[in-house]
Amino acid sequence: MTVPKANAEAARGSGPIVGLVFLPALVVAAVGLGLLAMFRSQAANLAEALQPWHRAYYFFLPAALVLVSPLLLRGLRRRNIVLRQQWVSSNTLAGDLAVAVLAAVCGLFAAVVYVHVTHFALPHPMELPAPLWRIVVLVVLAPPIKEIAFRLYPLLLLEPRVGALPAYFLGTLAFAIVDWHNLGASFIAGSIWYLFYRWRRRLIVPIAAHALANLIAIGLG
Repeated sequence: MTVPKANAEAARGSGPIVGLVFLPALVVAAVGLGLLAMFRSQAANLAEALQPWHRAYYFFLPAALVLVSPLLLRGLRRRNIVLRQQWVSSNTLAGDLAVAVLAAVCGLFAAVVYVHVTHFALPHPMELPAPLWRIVVLVVLAPPIKEIAFRLYPLLLLEPRVGALPAYFLGTLAFAIVDWHNLGASFIAGSIWYLFYRWRRRLIVPIAAHALANLIAIGLG
């Protein structure tokens, strides 16, 4: 697909869209880094300092996403984008789900390779919420809202204004900022899910890939 070149007027109009994309990311990251700074001096090591954030993440993240979701949906309505039409098509559902499984495996594999190659990995949390709550947050709630903010908004609203590569980078960077404690692994996985979404043009692809990858990660502990 040929993406029209962004002109100066369109680029200026991209500001509010970028704000919506980065709003949930910056709020979550600011709280997480604030907690880390608060407890670092009192903790014996980094794993202990991160423990309050690991616990808070599973409660603060859904709260932040639920609060920002009306803004995201209103932004789509103002631009005459019908979310249902972007979500799924009965004509391509089977193929989209198959692609989503492939995207989940590719994203998870690439993230694992990234961690092993770079050794960028924070200490494993000593204590996490119950698996059922992690499934509710990471498999049911987070994927649809995150994919609207970090994949749909960049692809449909930023790409025509600023170009394909900047839109891809901004959306994936915002996604990685939310999960800053992964030290870039989310950027790798998100990059792959963005490309699969850009190929299929159905939001069910990155949502299902995201949910499946998180479910596998929870299952593996």
